Amino acid sequence: MKHMNETTKSVRLDYADVFKGIAILLMVIGHCCYGPMITFIYLFHMPAFFFISGYCSKFEKGNFSSFLVKKIFSILVPFFFITFLFISIKALLTLIPGYISPFEYTEFGYWDSVKMLFLNGKVLTQPLGAFWFLPALFFAVIFAKLLVIACRGNIGLVYVLSLIVLIVAFYLLSFDYSQYIWIMRAKRVLLVQHYVCLGYVIRNLFIWQKAKEANKPWALLVIFAICTTIASLIAFKDEVMLSIVGNSFPQPLWKTMLGSCAGVIMLLALSVLISRFIPIIKKFFMYLGKASLAIMTFHFLGIKLFSLLLVAFNAFSYESIFVVTPPDGSSWWLRLIYVVIATAFSAGCYEGIRRIPIAQCLFGYDQRWGNYLAKRVDNLVNKVKQAN
Repeated sequence: MKHMNETTKSVRLDYADVFKGIAILLMVIGHCCYGPMITFIYLFHMPAFFFISGYCSKFEKGNFSSFLVKKIFSILVPFFFITFLFISIKALLTLIPGYISPFEYTEFGYWDSVKMLFLNGKVLTQPLGAFWFLPALFFAVIFAKLLVIACRGNIGLVYVLSLIVLIVAFYLLSFDYSQYIWIMRAKRVLLVQHYVCLGYVIRNLFIWQKAKEANKPWALLVIFAICTTIASLIAFKDEVMLSIVGNSFPQPLWKTMLGSCAGVIMLLALSVLISRFIPIIKKFFMYLGKASLAIMTFHFLGIKLFSLLLVAFNAFSYESIFVVTPPDGSSWWLRLIYVVIATAFSAGCYEGIRRIPIAQCLFGYDQRWGNYLAKRVDNLVNKVKQAN
């Protein structure tokens, strides 16, 4: 069930990688395909990433300062590096005579894009459309860490307070704040922190630990069946479609949260089942899970490059590929090819990153620098405490 991460020398959960692998594949499918199944996927596929981050975080261990340093290196450093990389590439391409960009936001230059990034947190680089997730994740896990510290690790109290914050944020910030972008960003964090806290609570529940470690899969199958039924009824019957990036939590709130939470727990049960009882596909999803940041970063670019290839063969007009998703009119089988191409292209980028030490660090795969600085900060804090 567990193996050693060669980079950080810390215990890594196999089924957590399987979980992230399934979730990231669902994300690519959601961006490439359409139909009733997409409503089901959108109900929980992005909450799943917040959930598994809380599930894998040991909020009760270590002090806040070292935790903050680790999260800066594992989340914010990749965010700013990759964003500046894409902004720079876009700016360099505009210097080519006769170049017509196939991307949005072409009216913004390099410095305009940088200012927009810092002034309102907007990434004006189309292939990074899913990158809103990293800043939201950073502040959500920081909020969860502070909540666990305040509750002294009491998981019941952590969940109750997290739920109260969710409800208050949903109803008090339900007005139109489109002119106040940072209020919208804050609302997003206060909403998604619930999934982070839910992950932390579920991992520490005795009943989940017993079900996960049981010799027979029956308990996991029951959890999977119940959660799948709940999520399916809410997604298909009530047509509830969740959009975190648009701060769209359809009312009633309880139904949206019930459906999305059921979806992520369904995914967790499925991941443990695959990890323990279906080894033939375990390695595939584990690989996708480890490459999830690269897939999140590069899959839109893979879609765009494949669209450009189709334009070269006159399958589509140049104007039709302006959107980041597959062009309108794409058949279902072509959209599935898009899924394969986007995933394979991103996996190739991941393999390239793995072979360049500095890239591993900047993309957050090698966390030795973050761990080293966190230890130094930890030692400094302890010395200050002893001196006082």
